[in-house]
Amino acid sequence: MFASAIEKAQQFTYPVITSIKYWSGEVEAGVGAFVVLNADGWIATAGHIIQIGLKAMDDLPKIAADKAARGDVDANTKLSPGGRRAALKKLDNAADPKWIVNHSYWWGTNGVTPSSTGISLYPDADLAIGRLEGVPVAMTATLPTLKNPKGSLRPGTSLCRLGFPFATLKATFDEAANKFNVDRALSFFPTDGIFTRISQRSTKNPVPVKFIETSSPGLLGQSGGPVFDIQGRVWGIQSMTRHLPLGFREEIEIAGKKIAVPPQFVNLGLATHPETLTGMLDTLGVSYDVSPD
Repeated sequence: MFASAIEKAQQFTYPVITSIKYWSGEVEAGVGAFVVLNADGWIATAGHIIQIGLKAMDDLPKIAADKAARGDVDANTKLSPGGRRAALKKLDNAADPKWIVNHSYWWGTNGVTPSSTGISLYPDADLAIGRLEGVPVAMTATLPTLKNPKGSLRPGTSLCRLGFPFATLKATFDEAANKFNVDRALSFFPTDGIFTRISQRSTKNPVPVKFIETSSPGLLGQSGGPVFDIQGRVWGIQSMTRHLPLGFREEIEIAGKKIAVPPQFVNLGLATHPETLTGMLDTLGVSYDVSPD
């Protein structure tokens, strides 16, 4: 049912790999997805992917303060060897091992970087919109059509999401070259479900913040990817998975002993609603194609 739509969506959906080096020395990488919206290189992705970069910026002054404090300890000639060790130990205990020392984004292919205007983040909607530079022509050859939010959004409509779950990533950091090296094995993976309902968040943002819910969960690696119908029209940008308790209190009997069944949950997907997506794009003056209905 979704074969043709998936073939189309694969042409405007790309991976974004985030590489991180923490203060502890640990290096890791994660993958999400983004959607190319127009020929000028504007893209949409999940906001929480971009928030990693914001955390790195927030950590910079803390890391600088730690470095300065260590410098003061080393320069203090009045400290005994034991006093110096104690002072450095105190700094070690105060430091957060999850401070981000270095980070990098890889946008689908080498040489692609965010424009000087950066990427706009809308945390309430878990949405990020920005323009990339150095985008190859091939990445903009097929562009998405967004679902018209003024048209019919009928519960029960079959939808599909696309991204890069189950990725194999191995990241290292080259200190001499000050760069990440990531061995990656990525492949598209779609999941389908039906549109169940709409949820809305209270916000001061002039654009309503809404999400569409689907009966199937999003997978790690699908964040930022498209949620689309059988015609390939993009209904939203995958955001998160919601785990709702079913409320069952069942017991099973094993060897004559009654054992309580662990709580059961239904896993549902949430994606940025087309009204929110197109509203944010209009605010930024970003061009896009929208369906008649």
